[in-house]
Amino acid sequence: MGNTQAREFANAVKEGQLDQRLALGWHLTANHYPPLPAILVSVAEKAIDLANEGEWDKSIKLPRGTQFRFQPSITVRDAVDVMHLGSFLEDEGWS
Repeated sequence: MGNTQAREFANAVKEGQLDQRLALGWHLTANHYPPLPAILVSVAEKAIDLANEGEWDKSIKLPRGTQFRFQPSITVRDAVDVMHLGSFLEDEGWS
């Protein structure tokens, strides 16, 4: 996983130079090995929004046909961790 690339894409989004959906689509499908499915872009967006609001323990329903640890939903904390979304948060120092 390329943290440098993720940071650059996240900075471009924050500066209004790049659409967040496009950046997340690239990040999930090309910046992970194995790639994460593009269908998770909406989950990533929701996780970013909720994390920025401090809602770390909220559950996000996953798209049909996807699971996380055999569950149909994922917590915001797990989504940010597994999808490596820290660079896309307002406060990159999350933990």
